[in-house]
Amino acid sequence: MGRPRKIESPDMLYDLWEEFKNDCDNQNVLTHEFSSKTGKYVSQELKRCITYTIEGFCVYIKMSRSTFYEIYGNDDKY
Repeated sequence: MGRPRKIESPDMLYDLWEEFKNDCDNQNVLTHEFSSKTGKYVSQELKRCITYTIEGFCVYIKMSRSTFYEIYGNDDKY
């Protein structure tokens, strides 16, 4: 008998996926640009979206991609 699952139900998986998407949609990125008008570099924090990926989701839930597929990939419930 193995360890208990980290994601206990399909509903929990859905909730985690929604949290992950929200996190991806609200990333703050610090950018640096040279201003020819002032002759200085200007730093600005911008809100950026990042692409949703299974690998990114696995990092978000702190699980390796291979473990995710091994446990949940073949389970029809998930």
